[in-house]
Amino acid sequence: SAFIALFVVMLAGSLLALALLDDVRLADKTVQNIELVTLTDGTPVNAEIFQKSSLTVLNVWATFCGPCIHEMPEFGEVSREYANKGVQFLGVCGDITYGADGTPDAKLLGDAFNIIKMTKADYLHCMPTPAYALQLGALISNSYPGTFIIDENGNILKLYVGAISKEALTSALEAELS
Repeated sequence: SAFIALFVVMLAGSLLALALLDDVRLADKTVQNIELVTLTDGTPVNAEIFQKSSLTVLNVWATFCGPCIHEMPEFGEVSREYANKGVQFLGVCGDITYGADGTPDAKLLGDAFNIIKMTKADYLHCMPTPAYALQLGALISNSYPGTFIIDENGNILKLYVGAISKEALTSALEAELS
């Protein structure tokens, strides 16, 4: 029993250290150099978008990612619930590739539109520019989905790699808004 107690204390200490380390790692992380284009018409989107709200939930998803698609209806709900609380949502479909002529893959773009419609994730959706795609992938460790909570200056306050529940997301938003 003393061994188990020691193990629990060591495990708790390790988890606390990892949580603190994550906060330290995020302390200097920003998306101030973000380069996106809207899925609908290719309009450029940069860090100025973060100035439109106190907080931005940026969700990086992929058309092939089941957990991404599963969480999108709840993200749509939360985006509507928090629209008047200074929170905006931004979806980034990370798997749309560009052809040699610089145009997005039509099939993947069509798949993305179908997923957005099916999930009622009716907030702005973009895709990274070819120049920014690798940087964005590095931020989420090339794992989908990745969800960021970002302040109006483009600073990453929270990063979740993997699916996040509606309850966890709303709890994080409430903590950041208070």
